[in-house]
Amino acid sequence: MRIKRLSDIKAKAPKVYESMEDSYTYTTRLSSDPKKGNESYAELVSVPKSIKKGFITISGGQMIWELDLRDTRYGLDLGSNKAIIKSIRIELEIEDEETDEIEDMTIEIDGSLINFEKVDVKIGKLPLFLTSLVIDMENTDDKSKWRYSLEIGDI
Repeated sequence: MRIKRLSDIKAKAPKVYESMEDSYTYTTRLSSDPKKGNESYAELVSVPKSIKKGFITISGGQMIWELDLRDTRYGLDLGSNKAIIKSIRIELEIEDEETDEIEDMTIEIDGSLINFEKVDVKIGKLPLFLTSLVIDMENTDDKSKWRYSLEIGDI
């Protein structure tokens, strides 16, 4: 097939948009003692009585999250969500105050349970890595009521 006019070429070319929307997904390891390795700091506050039976240590876990970047004609810009939590798994060691026994517990949070109005994101300087995660459990077991604070980058 021979193309004779410039308009025929344009009709067959794929559409190119001036603005792209991309999100970059990251998996970050969590710990209450990030000096152990390359983990990010994690903390639980206002822990409900059903969990807090003694001293709590976050021994491990991971968070899968996305950085909401927009490619504009001026460069990269943060989208309205800044960061989106896809899932969180936190492994706890709970030391019973009375018996000194250590109980292991895992908390899993699906991103669909997270109300994004309750996610506070602070963005620092490059490189943009998860510096810390603080989960305010609001003294309830209802994960949809929890508040999340993320610090990303060098703050």
